[in-house]
Amino acid sequence: MNSTNVQQSSINNTLNTTQQREDCLPCRLSGGAVGLGIGYFSLRKAMQLQKTVGNSNKAVALGVTGVMFASAGLYRLFLY
Repeated sequence: MNSTNVQQSSINNTLNTTQQREDCLPCRLSGGAVGLGIGYFSLRKAMQLQKTVGNSNKAVALGVTGVMFASAGLYRLFLY
């Protein structure tokens, strides 16, 4: 490889890393709504499981999952 190809390759890599990802608004809204919806559902089920006897480990796991999905939905709506 000659030096011109190496320089061109490094310029292309630099340009690719500095470009931002752009999504359309409906894609962001639907992705965020799905994440928030799954998170809400998981948190509600975790609260229901917590009230029953002997399901505390499942309730905690489902609650953590709900928080993670809700956080991913908010991230998708506002930051990505």
